[in-house]
Amino acid sequence: MFLTPLVDWGLMKETGKSAHALAKLGEDLARYSGQDYLDKFTEFMGSELNVDIATIAFLTDEGENLHTVSLWWDGKHVENFKYPIDKAPCAESVSKEFCLYQSMLQSHFPEDEFLVQEQLNSYIGFPLIDADGEVFGVVNAANRYDVEQDCEQFVSMKQMLTKLCAEAALCRQHWSAHLAP
Repeated sequence: MFLTPLVDWGLMKETGKSAHALAKLGEDLARYSGQDYLDKFTEFMGSELNVDIATIAFLTDEGENLHTVSLWWDGKHVENFKYPIDKAPCAESVSKEFCLYQSMLQSHFPEDEFLVQEQLNSYIGFPLIDADGEVFGVVNAANRYDVEQDCEQFVSMKQMLTKLCAEAALCRQHWSAHLAP
C-alpha cells in the first residue's frame, strides 16, 4: 500500500502562468520527434518549470529498475543511469495515475540514498503507458524545495502525456538494445 499526500485538486485552478507554459511547451515540441522530443521535454521541465531534476525513464529488469533515457539535472542534460525503484517514489509513479509529494519527500523514502544525497524535498511523477495500456516507464520531476499549492502547472502537464507516451514508445525499441541486462 502506498502513502499519498492529500491534495485538494479542486483548489488547483488553471492560471495564466501555467497556461502560458503549456502553450510554450506545445509550440516548442511541435518540431521535434523521438529522442529529441524526450530531451526537449525534460529541458522544458527544468528550465520553464524550474525543477532541479527532470527525467524520462524506462522500466528494466522486469520492473525492478528504471533507466533514464533523458535526464535534466541542475540546468543541463547529463549522462543517463539506472536506479532501483523499490525504495523510491518512482514505484508509485509506475503503479498509478500519478504521484505527488509536495514536501518532506525524504521522510517518506528515507532509504532512497539518491533523494537524501541530493536533498530532494518534492516530487511529481506520471507513468508512461503504451497503446496496449501497459506501463513502460515514468516521467518525473524533483526539487530541493517544497512545492506549494501553485503546482498546477505540473498537474496540467498531464495533458501532454499522450504525445509524450507516443514519442517515448517510439524510442523504446532503440533503447531496448542498450538497456538489456
